[in-house]
Amino acid sequence: MSIGFSTHAVRCTVAGTAAYRTVLACELSGAPLPDTPLREAFRLADGGLPHIPEDHPLSAEIRQAERLLDRLAVL
Repeated sequence: MSIGFSTHAVRCTVAGTAAYRTVLACELSGAPLPDTPLREAFRLADGGLPHIPEDHPLSAEIRQAERLLDRLAVL
């Protein structure tokens, strides 16, 4: 049985999801600490990205987030 590229990609993504969740959880748990770069990153993202809960196109938010990356890189 041959496994195609897309099937392999899905399996790899599923396998990596737990590790990504752990990394994100570690980052989020560090956010409340005073004077950390992560806290500043959350402040920049919170102030620089819109909070729109309804389903909508994300193109504008992605462009805004991309512009924030340069500011986040220096933290």
